[in-house]
Amino acid sequence: MSRQKLDCDIVSDLLPLYHDGVVKKTTAEAIKEHLESCDLCREEYEALFSDLDLEVGEVSTKKRFSNMMKSFKRKRFIVSAVAVVLICALVIGGYSFARTVNIVNLPSEEITVHYAYRYKTDEGYKLFVIYSHPYNGPSMGDISVQETENESILQMNIKRPLLYKMPEGVNASDREDIWRFEYGYESGDNGGREYVDFDKVEFAGKVIWTKEENADDEIPDYVYAIEKLHEGDVNFVSYSVSLEEGTISVGYSDGKYTKWKLDGTLLYDGNSNQE
Repeated sequence: MSRQKLDCDIVSDLLPLYHDGVVKKTTAEAIKEHLESCDLCREEYEALFSDLDLEVGEVSTKKRFSNMMKSFKRKRFIVSAVAVVLICALVIGGYSFARTVNIVNLPSEEITVHYAYRYKTDEGYKLFVIYSHPYNGPSMGDISVQETENESILQMNIKRPLLYKMPEGVNASDREDIWRFEYGYESGDNGGREYVDFDKVEFAGKVIWTKEENADDEIPDYVYAIEKLHEGDVNFVSYSVSLEEGTISVGYSDGKYTKWKLDGTLLYDGNSNQE
């Protein structure tokens, strides 16, 4: 089959593509045949060939396209890699935040309040609570005083992380803690702290103390002992509470310690090595 001859206008348009080797084989053969017989087109082709090769840093259309695609792929890979890193960081950071930062209030059914005392100090009234819960490391939050026409209500909650796997076999009596509370504000005159009196205490939505029923409760000595420890008395160095034994003890710097039942009954007061 004879190949259709190309005229000069068509060949002139195809010369750059022919030079870059991006035309079909049959078209390339037709252009080659035309160039062998056409001096004008051959001169144009040779000039084009010379100009393209002499331009500094100039590459062929095919190479330019190839380089452009490689650059695009590199950029897309970098963008994708950065996106993956950011997503992983957000996921890991969000998971860690949800497991470690206390942001969810514990419901009242997961908290057991064993003892609650409002006691008076030289500074003002404070609160002492022994409670338990099935979590490690929850902290207090959302503490406020609500004033009504007839009473002042101290309200508080315990927070836990949003995501938290409870240990196997843990119940509310396994995580005992003491919460010593002082609610006050800075006074304007001397910068001292004025403590707020209250008529009722709500702990995780449950009333645990009222002035009407508990104002005359006898305050165990260990409450004041732990108060001294928190206030920085150098003679008091530590305390521990055990709901399983029903006891609480305070250690002193000279090696002595005192132990009580949680109801306030004194069990021991002397040297720790002679109990």
